[in-house]
Amino acid sequence: MKKIRVSLAIMLVATMLIGVYTTAFASGSVNGITVGKEYSATLDDGNMYLLVEVTNTNGVDTAVSMDAISIDAGGNVMETNAEDDVFILAPGEIYMLVGVFPNSGSATNYDYDLFVNTKLGSYGVQAAGNDLDTKGYNAGNGNVEIYVTNTGSEAVSGEAVVVYYYKGQIVDFGESGLYNTGGALKPGETMTARFYTKQAYDSFEYYVTGMK
Repeated sequence: MKKIRVSLAIMLVATMLIGVYTTAFASGSVNGITVGKEYSATLDDGNMYLLVEVTNTNGVDTAVSMDAISIDAGGNVMETNAEDDVFILAPGEIYMLVGVFPNSGSATNYDYDLFVNTKLGSYGVQAAGNDLDTKGYNAGNGNVEIYVTNTGSEAVSGEAVVVYYYKGQIVDFGESGLYNTGGALKPGETMTARFYTKQAYDSFEYYVTGMK
């Protein structure tokens, strides 16, 4: 189990109506997991969010998780990430990790570790990204729909993330679990992940990952 630490100073501006995002580009890689885009935001719900895009450049399934902290102007730790899920990425797969900080609206800095494991044989889990056929649609009026079909032979659990942009800048994001009636997405099943934002946007990106 290895990790990479990336520390970037940010200025978070809390607003009552919309979130103001700061974008940073980190150049980091550990054990085949590379860091791409980073976004931080304080939204109108008062939560601070940290989004980190990662890519599995290994030739094998790789587990990755993020352990993050928020920091105040005095350099003191405010809280730890409220979400620390582990995701199994297939070779070449890209996903957006999300950190949530419910009590960090005044944070001015953050720090995080990425934990990476390429030896998954003993855990009995595999990446299912290659078994998922996905299509994303702009449904209008702030709605985005992601259709996910399990084309494999085993049930799949996982998540989807949508990131909204306006004039090249992030304005919102959303998360949804992959499930159908009775739980995990069974072979041949299709589910629709629905996302909504109140913010104006002109484009979006989506990320879907799963494990089996």
